[in-house]
Amino acid sequence: MCNKIALFFIPLILTVMTAEAYDPSYSFGTYGQIEKYSDTGGAEYPAGISADAFQRNTLPSGYYSWYAAALFEYYLNDPDKYEDRENLAADLHLEGDLFAYEAGSTLSFSFNSIDYSSYIQPDWSASVIMNPSDFPYSVRLNYSGSWIYQESYFEDRIINRLQLSGAYDPSLRFGVEISLKAALEDYSEYYVLDDNGEDTSEERRDYILSAGLSFEGLAGYFLNWKLSSGMKFQDSNANRWISVNELEKDSEDLKSLLLQSEINWSPIISFKFGAEYFLEYVLYTYRKASASGGFITDDNLAVVNTGGSIDLGWTFNSSLFYNTSFLLNRSYSSDPEFDEWNFSIKGWLQYSF
Repeated sequence: MCNKIALFFIPLILTVMTAEAYDPSYSFGTYGQIEKYSDTGGAEYPAGISADAFQRNTLPSGYYSWYAAALFEYYLNDPDKYEDRENLAADLHLEGDLFAYEAGSTLSFSFNSIDYSSYIQPDWSASVIMNPSDFPYSVRLNYSGSWIYQESYFEDRIINRLQLSGAYDPSLRFGVEISLKAALEDYSEYYVLDDNGEDTSEERRDYILSAGLSFEGLAGYFLNWKLSSGMKFQDSNANRWISVNELEKDSEDLKSLLLQSEINWSPIISFKFGAEYFLEYVLYTYRKASASGGFITDDNLAVVNTGGSIDLGWTFNSSLFYNTSFLLNRSYSSDPEFDEWNFSIKGWLQYSF
């Protein structure tokens, strides 16, 4: 077995060593933000500094790239509230006569996260793409996985996903893609409850099936657009203890419908405008909604999530970039726990060289 692995990696290493290398690019940035949540008393003012590096190199039959980033964020209204976030990533793409192959890995971690203390999340993926050169269609089979560890939270889990998608791109002005994805999430610290509301030895497991359809294209010469929709079905053994002698079984089973739109407009090289909007309807199959008084109703819990963002960016010398963004999200539900909103305004400077 080890010999077979070596025979696979030796040609790969030799190929990478003979690749044409380009100089890496670096950037540094700083930002300030105002954010407000419906369940908090006042606004919060996070600010931070960031740095990242990226390099992409060609291979005789493809390319590989790497990326590294770090961010330190603190809150001006609370000096004791701060966190760091780090990210490392590498990707490989190889071209064949009929098929292309991709592999990638990402490592996200934090030594001090506000929500989870320390956390770590490695992700990995592999894809096979059939993309005939003389035809405007492609088919992709993708596997991806994640492991999530959170020091001070109980939702540590391993996620495995398998996705099959097909795309039709007859021109730059129009393209369509359809996809089907299955996922399995195994929790290691989230236990199913018994009839007394106590943890059992059975761990939470979620089965997720989703389907998506998207359209994208180019309007004129400067505006890209994308419209997408998705359906999701989640089957989970997780439940919740809602009151004395009342256990709500299968309470995390749900189905949802998501609609999204996106436009990006850049009439000149020094200016860009982007806008996104989404609308999602989530219906819990068995979970009942809680009324404002705390008692359980006879209606299944339903949540409508909607929101959007606007991004503006400009530069005068292609080195120093000015950016600002506006974000607003709103959730509507008869259950007060899910009836909430948040908004943020963010501005940042980024210098690239």
